[in-house]
Amino acid sequence: MTASPRARDATVECAGCAELARALAVALKAGDRSRATDCRVLIRRHPDHGVPPVGTDDRPQ
Repeated sequence: MTASPRARDATVECAGCAELARALAVALKAGDRSRATDCRVLIRRHPDHGVPPVGTDDRPQ
């Protein structure tokens, strides 16, 4: 398995995404599938960049 495309796309702009992508790559290289799964979950839960958080009302008033 490889790193998530989302993780690769955002690593240029976000230090958190970059760190998660590095941790995933290290886990995959070491064969630590449990840690790799943890990294994927954290990447998936990491906020989308440029998208307002769920539940926010960004409509003009």
